[in-house]
Amino acid sequence: MEAEEQTMNGHEVRNQLTTYADAITAFSFAQAVAFCYSMALGEGFAKTLWRDGGSWAATIGIVVGTALYCALVSRCIALTKKLEPTTGTVTTILSAIQKTRISIVLLSGGLSLLALWLTKFGQAAK
Repeated sequence: MEAEEQTMNGHEVRNQLTTYADAITAFSFAQAVAFCYSMALGEGFAKTLWRDGGSWAATIGIVVGTALYCALVSRCIALTKKLEPTTGTVTTILSAIQKTRISIVLLSGGLSLLALWLTKFGQAAK
């Protein structure tokens, strides 16, 4: 009886993977907002980043991080589809949700890059 209680059925695993995909998406957005806030208000942070040549490392980190977040979200969704294949309207809805998640992650990465490089141009104008 205990073994049956400890195992998860496909529906529970699917819900858990969906939760992971949502959490990864939310974390990427929260991280981007925090980075943008640091760049906008943390003059010491931004100056140090640009003075020490960390801008390219930050750019590479943002791009790699965004790609990693997209890959993780895509993997969660792919595993979800393998667990319980769907057809018709449900597939269309799930596909739209996945595209929305990926779009949010890409937007987050883009906003981080924008904040990074606008800060450089803002400092150059001073």
